[in-house]
Amino acid sequence: MVEILPYGTDIPVATKLSILRPACYKKFAGLIDAIYERFERGTGAPKRVITNKVEMEDFLRQAILGALGDKAVSGLGSDTDLFAFGVDSLQATRVRNVISKSLELGNASLGQNIVYEQASISQLAQYLLDLKSGSSSAEDSGSPEAAHKLMLSLVDKWASKLVKEDLNGFIPPASPTGEVIILTGATGSLGAHILDQLTRRSDVAMVICLSRAKSHEESLRRVQESLLQRRRQLHPEAMKKVVSFAADVNKPDLGLDGDKYELLRQQSTSIIHNAWPVNFVLSLASFDEHIGGAVNLLNLALNSPRKIKPSFFFSSSVGTVQGRSDPVVHETFSDSPVTAGGMGYGRSKWVVEKILERAGAETKARVGVLRIGQLAGDTET
Repeated sequence: MVEILPYGTDIPVATKLSILRPACYKKFAGLIDAIYERFERGTGAPKRVITNKVEMEDFLRQAILGALGDKAVSGLGSDTDLFAFGVDSLQATRVRNVISKSLELGNASLGQNIVYEQASISQLAQYLLDLKSGSSSAEDSGSPEAAHKLMLSLVDKWASKLVKEDLNGFIPPASPTGEVIILTGATGSLGAHILDQLTRRSDVAMVICLSRAKSHEESLRRVQESLLQRRRQLHPEAMKKVVSFAADVNKPDLGLDGDKYELLRQQSTSIIHNAWPVNFVLSLASFDEHIGGAVNLLNLALNSPRKIKPSFFFSSSVGTVQGRSDPVVHETFSDSPVTAGGMGYGRSKWVVEKILERAGAETKARVGVLRIGQLAGDTET
């Protein structure tokens, strides 16, 4: 017999229990299924029947703003990416639940990740209308073929925005002796270690970190906290090499004022783009602005007045080639979107790789793709 203790009672370590979850799920499967089924049916009140897109979009907009609550801001358009707008995983679940309980969809089944897969009001509204009518368009929109078509179109879209005009003839102003490297993602685990390694090098004069923050001071503080969290203790001389700016690389000017942008454009010798949303549920479409961010940084390099353009390195992923059946994956650009894994994460990085391939062939860009696999602990701590 298990003794029930009063709330707040300290439990001796020896008496703490762990639940055998598989056995628990099996024993209570009927009860669990009944709870989910009752939830999906809603309150029992008649569900709304919506047959036109305008009304469906209005319903979804209210559901999304309701899920956001106090975090809701203005500017939620029909084509706004919901996750760029600020919707998180919990709010996406709430929106999906509202749809399930409130809308009449016949016998159609609503996927758990539907808000991720149809990440704008317009897309989600059309999907729900197609789903209710039994149209094959609803099924086709989530097919691998549709994703591959979108991957190729995103390559064309963003490659067309690459700077083609060469600014040769300009002489950059005097810069620190040594390499001046722009680094994104220094507030993450891998980025902190990259920063640590760079500052140890005698040929590196400055590392300019770009991160999302409200101020340059906050940006530097976040970088310092990231180093501390990973037990990366920079020597004072190494720390003097670090500069950090509050930035948004998804904007053409990187979210910087003119002076800061010019500093980067004129003095940088290398760019390491290591920042990327690590979210394996987001659809490819939700990575669109981040693909644009990679192009903005690449254009910064192409706009350099230096005769030899700054090198551009992109932290990619083995997810861009994990769909291959070949036993050996060669260090070259993929020849088909089929090679990428089935997640938006890997597909988005495949798109950037192909844009870099075009940049290397059509411009003076000097690019490198770093396909990163599994991360593990470092060798020092």
